[in-house]
Amino acid sequence: MRALGGSRAQPLRHLDFLIHDPERSVLLAGGGIPVTVPRAERYAIHKLIVAAERREQVKAIKDILQASTLIEALSTRRPLELARAWQTAWDSGPKWREKLEAGRARLDDSHQAQLAFVLEKEAASRKRRART
Repeated sequence: MRALGGSRAQPLRHLDFLIHDPERSVLLAGGGIPVTVPRAERYAIHKLIVAAERREQVKAIKDILQASTLIEALSTRRPLELARAWQTAWDSGPKWREKLEAGRARLDDSHQAQLAFVLEKEAASRKRRART
């Protein structure tokens, strides 16, 4: 990124997916600072994709840890949103699917199971809705 001089900044891949439909939050500093942040479910899925692309293993491990933490929380608190974010990424094409599967394969067994459960539950719900 030449415009940023010698900052060594690198473009963030799949930024359009990450920042779509952000949510409002508050930064806990002083009296609170309103901020706009990516949706947690999109951040989790984005981290799986980015981890699959990384050449640097330390950062990839960090990405998977962050995705795992969010998957654990979202699978109980916002499972529908997590499933829909996965489906949106999945529907983006075969290259995205490869990255999603590669990222999912890097999750530990328990987080893979949580994600699979959420995705299966949403798929079953979609089938029921289609029949009615």
